[in-house]
Amino acid sequence: MRLHAADFLPFLSTESGDPYTADEFESYCCEVEKSGVWGGQLELQAISNAFQTPIHVIQAGSSSVKLGEQYEQSPILLTYHRHELGLGEHYNSVMEMVENKEEL
Repeated sequence: MRLHAADFLPFLSTESGDPYTADEFESYCCEVEKSGVWGGQLELQAISNAFQTPIHVIQAGSSSVKLGEQYEQSPILLTYHRHELGLGEHYNSVMEMVENKEEL
């Protein structure tokens, strides 16, 4: 995210609605990097770009979110849970079922 700050800064704002400054953006990156704060869609976009791999997020009651559709690899599949098991918002990774063992 730091290498492409201009791609992410427009989506980050303070509680008062002001856009993040460069220092606030750096503080945000440090917090995500060094703490237990969970990432969200911005971090998933950064991961998709860094690994040049699509990410599909499946969520109940909404359309799937597809990031990195320009990349040709098989997507990483995630499920998004807003309020599951008292954990609060979080993502789980999932694997696609393979029906034909020869595909393995």
